[in-house]
Amino acid sequence: MKNILVLFMYFVLIGFHYGFNNKSINKEKKKVIVSKIQKPTFTFIFDDGLTSDVNVVNKFKEYGFKCGFAIIINTLANDRIVEYLEYQKQGFEILSHSITHPYFQGNKEISLSQAEYEFKNSLNTLTIWGFDVKGFVTPSSQMDDKYLPLLEKYYKYAYTVYYGQPQNPPVGHVTSRELHILKRLNLEGKDTDTMIMAEIDECITQNGILHFYAHKYPDNLTEARLVAILEKLKPLSESGVIDVLTPYEAIQKYYKHVDMH
Repeated sequence: MKNILVLFMYFVLIGFHYGFNNKSINKEKKKVIVSKIQKPTFTFIFDDGLTSDVNVVNKFKEYGFKCGFAIIINTLANDRIVEYLEYQKQGFEILSHSITHPYFQGNKEISLSQAEYEFKNSLNTLTIWGFDVKGFVTPSSQMDDKYLPLLEKYYKYAYTVYYGQPQNPPVGHVTSRELHILKRLNLEGKDTDTMIMAEIDECITQNGILHFYAHKYPDNLTEARLVAILEKLKPLSESGVIDVLTPYEAIQKYYKHVDMH
């Protein structure tokens, strides 16, 4: 009888353990695995589908690099769809930036049903137009966690957390390994040139990955600043020390993840 009671308690404890930790187990399944052979990796995204993106394309082609463009459906003129299809053909990446650029956090945040409409229909529209879209960029950078299960239904990866300006001391590596809570570093702040370079150096030291973003170019992201960044990265890329890739290529190469293909 004593042995039966001990056995019963054992199974109760085992069941409690796995039941209690079920959420953490499921969450861990969503994690990506960092590649054992890491190379410092940098990627760039320009938001909103602005007419100034042609300047970005020309500058990046000058250095032999490609970047991503995050498109808002409702603000993209029909005659510019062909423009971005040509960019995609040249190796640039197109991401969804929603249909209407709503808020996903705070007192103006949209409902879950509205969020699914934004996720689903922005992807469907871009696909119908001829774009191969894998990623989503959150309007205003920050997304409440409650939207993530819906987001994950439609996109392989997403930027949903505000990382902000370069830090002092530099962070250098965005440590998130969950592909739907990625962060981006803003290139548009004032008096941050030295700090951006420090972030790049620290990322290289850590064999990390950094995701940069901006909007209109040249503007708050000046030509001098972008040229300085690309001048720094180009010889390192040519010598094989780092990778400068589009967002999806960067994530595929830097991380190993069973659901990426």
